[in-house]
Amino acid sequence: HVHLSRVTLAHPFVHVHRRGDGSFLPTKATDGLQSEGNADNDSSENEAASAGWVTRIDELEVQSGAVDWRDDVNHVAAAQLHVRNWQLQAHDLTWPMQQDARWSTQAQLQSAEQVNMGHLHMHGQGVAAQGHAAVVVQGFDAQGLAAYAQQWLKVPLQGHASLYAGGAWKDGQFHVRVPELNIDQVALGH
Repeated sequence: HVHLSRVTLAHPFVHVHRRGDGSFLPTKATDGLQSEGNADNDSSENEAASAGWVTRIDELEVQSGAVDWRDDVNHVAAAQLHVRNWQLQAHDLTWPMQQDARWSTQAQLQSAEQVNMGHLHMHGQGVAAQGHAAVVVQGFDAQGLAAYAQQWLKVPLQGHASLYAGGAWKDGQFHVRVPELNIDQVALGH
């Protein structure tokens, strides 16, 4: 057993790139390797459980993190979004996932040009198989969705959206409820 009371990651950076064929960069370290017994996506968790290995982190904190997202699927131009000043606090993390973890996170959303595009706040509880979360997005600039919307809209889209949403997942089924959605300053073709 490994038990860590507190882990802090200061200024981490993650780049996620979905290529046009739907695959992701970076690819898994095991891509292209054939291994018996690893056909199941949960194999590492199952192996850890059967070996009696348990890792527990009482508190994980991410300070001033950054994430870059690039999506080349079904778009004339790549969709890009930057997450800056990402803060995360998670509690009761275990591997294998034996109990609900709790988390809260917030971040600043930015365009590819580093222009502020809104704020994200989220908190939730659960494991990979089931859980729930609440999301608040404030002042999200519609320009952030331009690459996705251009497959249906042939004119520029402008505006700002704020929303409150709740979601739950269980065994691969997702349910989302959006009790509040505000869209301001909408303009098409300007």
